[in-house]
Amino acid sequence: MAAVLGLGIAACEPPPAEPAEVDGRWRGELLSPGGALPFGLEFDRGEEGQLQAWLINGAERARIREVRREGDQLELAMPALGSMIRANISEGLISGQLQLTRPGGEQQLLPFSARPGDWRFFPEPAPVAVDFSGRWAVEFAGNGDPSPAVAEFTQDRGRVTGTFLTPTGDYRFLEGEVRERELFLSTFGGGHAFLFRARMDDAGELTGDFWSALHWHDTWVARRDDGASLPDPTTLTPLADTDQRFDFEFPDLDGDTVTLQDDYFDDKVVIVTIGGSWCPNCHDEAAFLAPWYRQNAGRGVAIVGLMYEHFGDFERAAAAVGELRDEYGINYPLLIAGISDKDEAAATLPMIEEIIAYPTTIFLDRERRIRRVHTGFLGPGTGEYFERWRDEFSAFMNELLAEDPA
Repeated sequence: MAAVLGLGIAACEPPPAEPAEVDGRWRGELLSPGGALPFGLEFDRGEEGQLQAWLINGAERARIREVRREGDQLELAMPALGSMIRANISEGLISGQLQLTRPGGEQQLLPFSARPGDWRFFPEPAPVAVDFSGRWAVEFAGNGDPSPAVAEFTQDRGRVTGTFLTPTGDYRFLEGEVRERELFLSTFGGGHAFLFRARMDDAGELTGDFWSALHWHDTWVARRDDGASLPDPTTLTPLADTDQRFDFEFPDLDGDTVTLQDDYFDDKVVIVTIGGSWCPNCHDEAAFLAPWYRQNAGRGVAIVGLMYEHFGDFERAAAAVGELRDEYGINYPLLIAGISDKDEAAATLPMIEEIIAYPTTIFLDRERRIRRVHTGFLGPGTGEYFERWRDEFSAFMNELLAEDPA
């Protein structure tokens, strides 16, 4: 009789609930030391019905490479950037944590949540008292080591987009809002999470704060300046000996040693990129160089990436760089050159006195002479600056490739 009753109770249990739908636009949010750091998040279905996800910041819509869902458990993996969101899905809420990889393999965790909607910082429009549009001369305090920057903002009613350009790179696609006299900007692109706030005073000058995930806080000031500019990026990285031929010897992702004397480089103009898979501006450079090389490899040019990773362990470093290679379809060699510490990286290349930025790009002529060193990279988030760099790059490469060997 007890067995019969047990079966009757089981038969009365309600069926499992259907998994909550996630398709559509969501407002993602990371909880940073500076407060809410919002970004756009969108889910849709691919041609075969598989779940896809996209990060949205300003004009950028970047696909998340790996999306896995099992019931109400969700994983959004960005392996080329060493980051992962793990979350639980319920009706109207996705909540969990973002895991970011830092130097030495340290894992940082930021609380993450998302709700349906496409608003940024504030759900309702707010009064706008000032216009932040235009070019600004910026100085970051740098904890006692001030550094210059240029900000470019475009404002449409209360919505603002733009970026900060620095001598070592840019802060990519920023998006935000104005409330009264305050500016709020943010971006999350997988490996970087930036939050900016500022207030305009009666003189029209800005005083603000900047947070990068959990590991950096800075203050900054700015004033309008249509002529604001940065130093020439080809003058910033010092060389130990301008007559010294460039050389290197590092393992590729399979552990095989590669040197500049290999046949791949023979009688070619060589572009050497110094970067890391963890570096957002390096991703922007790779996104440009990979297709450019596919179109121009037959012209007598070689590219090689010297990668300085967060891990001292070769296998982990090679796996991280392999993800970058696969992300952008890179078909030039990527070498494991060392760890991401700039001083230790510079020690592996004695012809360079100092590495001040990732990426740094070195142009060699066919005689292995250093013809140009370009510090940093201004990516597509900078608009006209990126277009100008692309034109200058093409013109300089045409010049090097047209030269006859000495």
